[in-house]
Amino acid sequence: GQTMKMTTLRFSIPAGTEEGTRLRMRSRGQPAPKGKGQQGDLFIEIEVEEHPWFERSGPDLIMSLPLGYADLVLGTTVSLDHLDGKNLTIKVPAGTNSGDTLEIRKRGLPGRRSGGRGDVIVLVKLHMPKKVDKKSKKALQELRSSLAPKDLIDRIKKDASDRRS
Repeated sequence: GQTMKMTTLRFSIPAGTEEGTRLRMRSRGQPAPKGKGQQGDLFIEIEVEEHPWFERSGPDLIMSLPLGYADLVLGTTVSLDHLDGKNLTIKVPAGTNSGDTLEIRKRGLPGRRSGGRGDVIVLVKLHMPKKVDKKSKKALQELRSSLAPKDLIDRIKKDASDRRS
């Protein structure tokens, strides 16, 4: 039988490489039988680790951003650690709706062929607290009428027509 020889291989992974990509290293595979002929090739299949909050869509990165009602009404700025080592700053404009998307151009992953970069797409959601203390509930009771839609039926109709268009 043949003895196994340990070898350390260095190889580079192109920026923007996706899950399942196979890299081929010529003549780095199994030696030819009895040492006659060409050594086989080594194939390396890339597995991409999951990120705690980004999902990948080609070169774009998609994330969800759950914010409190006050942040949606008044606007806010959120700063997060980012893959490129520079902070990702998400400016949420006043009056942003739950379900709106914000795009941060050119902060996604490098494109494999294009050479450009993808975008970060932020899906804004309303965070619903599990518990609300008595003091906050009381304040909300006082604000309820001023925050409620005045024209509920018109609102329902407008949403229905927006969905159909």
